[in-house]
Amino acid sequence: MLCLLSAFWVLCSVFIAVGYVLDCYPSLVPFWSSLFRWGKLRVGYVNPNRNFYEVPKSWFQHFYIVGVLVNGFVLGLVCRSVFLGQPLPSSFAGLLHWLQFPVAHTGEDDAIPVLLVLVMEQLQVVRRCYETFCINVFSPRATMTLLHYLLGVVFYSSIGLTTLTGTDYTKLHHTKPVSAEHAILYVVAVVVFVVASVVQNQSFRILRDLRISNKKDNPQYGGYVMPSGGLFDYVACPHFLAEIVIYVAINIVYGFQHQVLLCLLLFVLTNQMVVAVVTYEWYCKNFKGYEKNHRAVIPYLF
Repeated sequence: MLCLLSAFWVLCSVFIAVGYVLDCYPSLVPFWSSLFRWGKLRVGYVNPNRNFYEVPKSWFQHFYIVGVLVNGFVLGLVCRSVFLGQPLPSSFAGLLHWLQFPVAHTGEDDAIPVLLVLVMEQLQVVRRCYETFCINVFSPRATMTLLHYLLGVVFYSSIGLTTLTGTDYTKLHHTKPVSAEHAILYVVAVVVFVVASVVQNQSFRILRDLRISNKKDNPQYGGYVMPSGGLFDYVACPHFLAEIVIYVAINIVYGFQHQVLLCLLLFVLTNQMVVAVVTYEWYCKNFKGYEKNHRAVIPYLF
């Protein structure tokens, strides 16, 4: 049975998938594409003058600021419980109990995988926060809707809660001997996580260098050029592929047995795949022959 938070991530995944279908058939809901798309993908779908429901794409930075603060707080509470033997604050435990409804106090009760996943998640949001401030270059014209903005804030502020919701948080002070099987899972997860993080960082640096070097505005493509180098030679969105792999790595820690993290992975997979496909279609439309040597997100396959 799905708990409340699992059901939320599944519903968000369905919403994204249905949104893509509606985007493919704009005559069904004429205004939908202006809500569904962001950045360069919105060109031709929205009024050139900013609508009341649009915010700058640079507000992506807010996702990671909130993520660093909230997930850092969650990690701190868990460390306090694990290393000092202190129970979680009653108000926080009450929130977890509500998110677990109707299957409270079930799931992993070993502190080691919980800590490992929380540290991985915190490293991810800290790195992305650094990248959005120091690497990413946002076009002053690029926007997203409040819908994207709110969903992003909810996502990055709840990944730590998602981890704890699939555990018996009343027993976080317990640690078990690490078996050989679990040790292998932990090592594989960390290696995959690091490789994916490096690939994502490299992809953002390529986009940054491309944006800086492309100083002259290209009216045909709105100032955008076709990225190249790294995995951009094979797919439209290697940074989205890396994002998916990062959350696969997080699930490897639990051997894909953590229900709520699996539902979170479903959401990440659905969201990144859909945006990658829309981006790929945009590149194919604007750069002749692009489809011959590129796929959307998985080299040679998809």
